[in-house]
Amino acid sequence: MVKSKVNNLDGLLSKTLGKNVEILAQRTSLLTAPGEHYGSVMLALEVTMKNSDGNKETLNLVAKLIPANEMLRVAFDIYVTFKKEVFAYTESIPALIELQREYNVPEEKIINIFPKCYGARVSLDGNSNEVDEDGVLIFENLKLLGYKTEDRLTGFDLEGTRIVVRDLAKFHALPIALKLIKPDVFKEKIMPSLVQNKGLEQLPEEVGRAFHESIMEGAKEIEELQPYMERIQKVVDYAAEHPFVLRPPPNEPWGTMSHSDYWTSNTMLLRDENGK
Repeated sequence: MVKSKVNNLDGLLSKTLGKNVEILAQRTSLLTAPGEHYGSVMLALEVTMKNSDGNKETLNLVAKLIPANEMLRVAFDIYVTFKKEVFAYTESIPALIELQREYNVPEEKIINIFPKCYGARVSLDGNSNEVDEDGVLIFENLKLLGYKTEDRLTGFDLEGTRIVVRDLAKFHALPIALKLIKPDVFKEKIMPSLVQNKGLEQLPEEVGRAFHESIMEGAKEIEELQPYMERIQKVVDYAAEHPFVLRPPPNEPWGTMSHSDYWTSNTMLLRDENGK
């Protein structure tokens, strides 16, 4: 059953909003349609609060929770990956932004392709480092700012693809820069986000096989892909035989952070009134 309330929301948001803010009410609703997210539950979170001036204010946020289904928790190795994500938003990303400011990168050119994080935790127990039912990440609601995910059955257009690839390249470059300039900071602030996690190999063999077969079944339905089916099959077979947990370490110094589940539902684009 999906949770309808974020426990101890006051304490979670106080680091960002300050301790003088009082949470009066919270209201949640499902943010994404079925099929858009498998590895988490995404809730729209409307927070009514009293600010430090004593005035009422409404804050529209997003709460990311662990999946309700235990099989999905195992498939996505949530007890490792969720912990990594919390660390990334509370430690790694701030360190990458701070590096740019330290080297006088103008604010408008700072590489920050992530939503603002208002708070994150793995557990209500401040002494615990284990992910439990109260693990949550709180973000700004980008939908209300006009950002949208692309249709997962259509994908990105060429213009959107260029933007995504460019931004990913910058994101991949930043940790390398930090590693070369401040190796100790890289080790402290980045490496915990790169702990290896497990994947589909944890599931019964028939589940993993069905997953890989579904890729080819989907490809067969797309006419434009037919000339490339043999090549696609080779890639799918290689991925099935060589899961990322068995792949060799990177050639240094090119080892960096990357998004290992990057697809349409994990990125949002902001377009103007002409769709550009």
